[in-house]
Amino acid sequence: MNQKTLTLIFAALFYSVCVFSQDSTKVKTQKDDQVKINESKIDSIIDGKIYDSKTIPSATDSLNVNSLSDLQIASDFDQKWLDELYSNSLFDTIYDSVTDLKYDTVDYPELPTDTLKARLKALNSKTPFNIAYNPALESVIKSYLKNRRNTLQRLMALSEYYFPMFEKELDNYDIPLEVKYLAIVESALKPRAKSRVGATGLWQFMFQTGKMYGLNVSSYVDERSDPIKSTEAASKYLAKLYEIFGDFYLVLLFYIFFFF
Repeated sequence: MNQKTLTLIFAALFYSVCVFSQDSTKVKTQKDDQVKINESKIDSIIDGKIYDSKTIPSATDSLNVNSLSDLQIASDFDQKWLDELYSNSLFDTIYDSVTDLKYDTVDYPELPTDTLKARLKALNSKTPFNIAYNPALESVIKSYLKNRRNTLQRLMALSEYYFPMFEKELDNYDIPLEVKYLAIVESALKPRAKSRVGATGLWQFMFQTGKMYGLNVSSYVDERSDPIKSTEAASKYLAKLYEIFGDFYLVLLFYIFFFF
């Protein structure tokens, strides 16, 4: 997948607040379809005397979808994040790079534009990701076919070995199988690949992230370069990112561009 085509999608965070009704409940009714919050009394009774009477909220029922309410603090955090993003000069840079891609036309008559469009359309019907033709993508594809045939042959040969393993682990964590191509973007399927910032292995784990997901990294061993263990760790990491973002475009964007 061309990383420049990733779409910036943002979703607001919502927190479910639901409550049980009790006989001794004080109900606060709010306008504009706000949630009704139930409260109950709790007393400490010693020798028949009541001490320390106080009111506490009742238990939350997260399964009651009829009484959802925005959590104000989450909404505030979301707004601050969006304000920071939109006011950051990097946002304009990213937006421009996505909407105004620069490319050079590549002459490769073996793959006519109409044929490429038809093949991309066929691919799009078989994947949850959106695959659409654009001139910049055509330029990249033809450039690889024309100038990097040896690289493509190597990657295709290695994929026969690695992809079945990738697909098995990704499927275990309900991750789209197409995410296997992320390893090509990250490391060109080189288990010992190491970036200038220290990311290592097929999935380019940083030191701390690797240890966080159970990889042994020491002076004697670096399991980030272990294809099996690093693939399992990467699947866990991707699944966790999906829990956070709820969108695999954002997951891929975060995985590729953010390091920690």
